[in-house]
Parts: sequence; structure tokens; C-alpha cells
Amino acid sequence: MKELEEILSGHAKWLKAEKGGVKADFTGRDLQGVDFSGANLNYADFTDAICNGINLREANLKEAFFDGANFNNANFMGANLRWAYLRGAHFKYANFSYSNLKEADASNVNLKGADLRYANLEGVSFKGSNLEGVNLKGANLKGANLEGANVKDANFERDTRLFSFAKLYSAF
Repeated sequence: MKELEEILSGHAKWLKAEKGGVKADFTGRDLQGVDFSGANLNYADFTDAICNGINLREANLKEAFFDGANFNNANFMGANLRWAYLRGAHFKYANFSYSNLKEADASNVNLKGADLRYANLEGVSFKGSNLEGVNLKGANLKGANLEGANVKDANFERDTRLFSFAKLYSAF
């Protein structure tokens, strides 16, 4: 755990452009079950990391990289993932309720059974993603791209204003 504390400390310095700062790089690491709740991990790199069951509740993850990573059963409740890169990652049964994913790239992502209730998904690209059984109750899907996405058994219960201009071409 000391190593993770050092990475977080170095990242905090990097975000402030302070001497000795280093961007957090968790590429390929095993972070299963780690608690990063409330952490500022903007721009951090989780590419190909194994993060099943990780807690990122209310974390700041703006423009973070999650490409190809495994975050099954992870908790992102209330997290800020604006402009994040989630391409090809696995988030089966993850909790994104009340999170901000505005304009994130979630192309070819596996979100089977994930909880996206009341999430801000404005402008998110879910192109080619698996959204089977996802709970989207109350989510803002304005301008979201669901082209080629699997939305079987997804819950789209919502205020219709939050679904305006979503792209649904060839969603199945």
C-alpha cells in the first residue's frame, strides 16, 4: 500500500506541476479491491489494469485512460469521468450511478449489467458496446452514440428530454 500512496502523492504533485510530480501510471497492474474513493486521478493511466471490485466512488478521473482494463464489479458512483477513454474495457456489473461520463469514449466496452442510473452520458460513444441488462433509469443520453450497441434487456426508463438526439443506428 505504501507504493500506491507514493504514486498518489506523486500524481498530486504532477497535477499541480510541482517538482517531483509524476503522472499516475497503473498500466497492467493488479489493483483488485483497492479503495481510491474521492481520489484525484485526473489523466491517470489504467490501461490493461486488473481492477475488479475497485472503489472509485466520487473520484476525479477526467481524461483518464481505461483502455482494455478490467473493472468488473467496480464502484464509480458519483465519479467524474468526463472525456475518459474507456475503449475495449470491461465494466460488467459496475456501478456508475450518478457519475459524469460526458463525452467519454466507451466504444467496444462491456457494460453488461452495469448500473448507470442518473448518470450524465451526454455525448458518450457506446459504439459497438455491450449494454445488455444495463440500468439507464434517469440517465442523460443526449447526443449519445449507441450505434451497433447491444441494448438487450437494458432499462431505458427515463424522462424523454434526457434521451433527445441519441444516435441509435443499428443498436440491437
